[in-house]
Amino acid sequence: MVGQDPRGCAMLTVLALLALAAAALCWPGTYLTRVIPGPGGCAAKSRPAYAANAREGGPYGAAAVFDVFAACLRAGLSPAGAAGAVATTQQGQVAAFFGRISNLLSLGVDEETAWTSAEGNPETDAFIRAAQRSARAGTPLAEAVSELAAELRQNAKDKSAEKAQRAGVLIAGPLGLCFLPSFMCLGIAPVVLGLAYQLAQGELL
Repeated sequence: MVGQDPRGCAMLTVLALLALAAAALCWPGTYLTRVIPGPGGCAAKSRPAYAANAREGGPYGAAAVFDVFAACLRAGLSPAGAAGAVATTQQGQVAAFFGRISNLLSLGVDEETAWTSAEGNPETDAFIRAAQRSARAGTPLAEAVSELAAELRQNAKDKSAEKAQRAGVLIAGPLGLCFLPSFMCLGIAPVVLGLAYQLAQGELL
């Protein structure tokens, strides 16, 4: 039998070593880096998305600024005062947006005109729409802004989860390609070689 023949055992050992070498060379480490980029190694890749977004003025950072604006309104400040407080205590594009609004309101421009005159990015445009809906419905602006902040955070979480799922699908392809040679060498090739060896020895006759 194959397991008792020295030549068959040596052949299987060589095939196993070749399969392990192929798996090691095909291991998709560079592919993972390309799917989830980020300096600093694995620790940097595992950092939560909201940390970078808040620093770069993304949806989490915009939501934080909107929360400050809503808190100022609930504390009794006027929209102009709340916008000015946000502009002086926060940073980023959304804070600059509130700075422009504060200047316009201080000059006597009505709120709706001030909102629409300071359009900037998708987050601030969403704030403008929320403020306009609040004015038409007569609901408190602070409540509308808080709801907008919660919506931005939820949308950002959903997008992060979608990206993570897409990365898992993309990673499955290279992993399958790496394990296929091992399966061929360790699962199919020994059977074929064993049958061929037995036929050559006349054991199946």
